[in-house]
Amino acid sequence: MRKECSDHLGNKFKSKLERARFYKKPHSAINYRLNSGYTLEEALTIKAGKLSKNECKDHLGNVYESYTARAAAYGLTRARVAWRLRSGMSIKDALTLGFRYNIVKECADHLGNKYHSYEARARAYGISNAVIRYRLKAGWSLEKALLTQPVHKKRKAK
Repeated sequence: MRKECSDHLGNKFKSKLERARFYKKPHSAINYRLNSGYTLEEALTIKAGKLSKNECKDHLGNVYESYTARAAAYGLTRARVAWRLRSGMSIKDALTLGFRYNIVKECADHLGNKYHSYEARARAYGISNAVIRYRLKAGWSLEKALLTQPVHKKRKAK
């Protein structure tokens, strides 16, 4: 079943395909532009070739020279952003949600200091986040997990 849709002027269409035909643009090109951060008006009205092939925008309208540059500006890889867009995330969510867990998780240490992510807290204490998670799962207190430095065992030479 096709979903009704509209354009930036409020005109109603029976489907996205009908809207694309009305604007004489390939449906795939309109979707590509929308997923690249263009507004609906830009996706429907910009003529082909007006923008460089790799140029793209974020949800705030900032223009980047490439998809890689856009992803890097948000601390992500191009592949991660592309995967998120393919999985149905909006451009805003694909760029702004945290790297590892797909959400930004604020956290605090045992003293009440706030960090924007678990990884940031781990870096502040000079320990990997994996070690802290392992320790907490093993029943350690947060204070002990953060303050105990890992013991690095030397490997025996063969």
